[in-house]
Amino acid sequence: MYRSLSWFEQLDVLLNATNGNVVRIKQWLYPLGSPPQ
Repeated sequence: MYRSLSWFEQLDVLLNATNGNVVRIKQWLYPLGSPPQ
């Protein structure tokens, strides 16, 4: 029986994926250090 994810479960998955992508993008854009504040 298939149960669709609730909206907050979908949001949590999306945020987790986005956070991982942001970290990788920052590491790619700023390989020599952290981005300027």
